[in-house]
Amino acid sequence: MEIKTTITYRGAIAAFGTRAINDVLRQAFMAAGQHWGRHFLMKHFTRAGAREYGYEPRKGENARPGSKRFKRIAGPEEKRMGQILPLVYSGQLRRAAAYYRVTAAATSKRVYTTVTLPQAHGFNRLDEKYRGDISRISDAELKVLTELINARIASGLNDLDATRTVRIG
Repeated sequence: MEIKTTITYRGAIAAFGTRAINDVLRQAFMAAGQHWGRHFLMKHFTRAGAREYGYEPRKGENARPGSKRFKRIAGPEEKRMGQILPLVYSGQLRRAAAYYRVTAAATSKRVYTTVTLPQAHGFNRLDEKYRGDISRISDAELKVLTELINARIASGLNDLDATRTVRIG
């Protein structure tokens, strides 16, 4: 998911230098990644999250309990697991998601955040469909993350010391 933003800042921003600005951007995007992992990641494994993110229903999930289709497809899983949750097959991915890692990088051209999940056994090569499912962001979450990034950038730029002596010659 790409978040495009334009930064407008009044003042002597050139005096800060590229490294200082990249540090501010990296910290802002790192905070956004940590916020996503702390508040939004586990919602992907709930029924409410499945509705919010628009997941396709799992096979047999829409079948009427007690019908042949339910007993054959969804019934055994519900009996074994107690419920049918999105993105939960054996539970390993959901357990592994609790140990996410956030990294952020900033260059002069772009800034990005990566949230890495440990490889759950059997999920070493997640199907593209499931990779897209677990990394979806709803419009409400996008708004929250964008506000967080903008606030962190503004506070980071305000914290920079603009009084810098440059020696020429």
